[in-house]
Amino acid sequence: MAQRARPQAAPPAAPDTIATLALPPVSDAGAAQSLKESLLPLVQKGAPIRLMGGGEVERITTPCMQVLIAADRALAPQRARLVLEAASAPMRLAFGEMGLSDELDRWMAAHG
Repeated sequence: MAQRARPQAAPPAAPDTIATLALPPVSDAGAAQSLKESLLPLVQKGAPIRLMGGGEVERITTPCMQVLIAADRALAPQRARLVLEAASAPMRLAFGEMGLSDELDRWMAAHG
């Protein structure tokens, strides 16, 4: 069983740079509040947020998915978005089961 890790926020980014946040391998209900607290100051800066570690996510549940989607929607008026470098099979499956594959694909497409 994977150790639950707290998301790690990078130092504050300038508005024209991209912020970075590492997703915890176990992104479940127990990690949702920490994820929200880590994302909130980054969202308030209005810069795109690069989500690291998506390829290592072993489990993601609805509460963390909701936090990520809310963050992405909060960034939209500022013409910023979430950028996901990779998504693990469990992450893809979880988003697919919720009918949210398009969200995940948009975040990955933003990575280029």
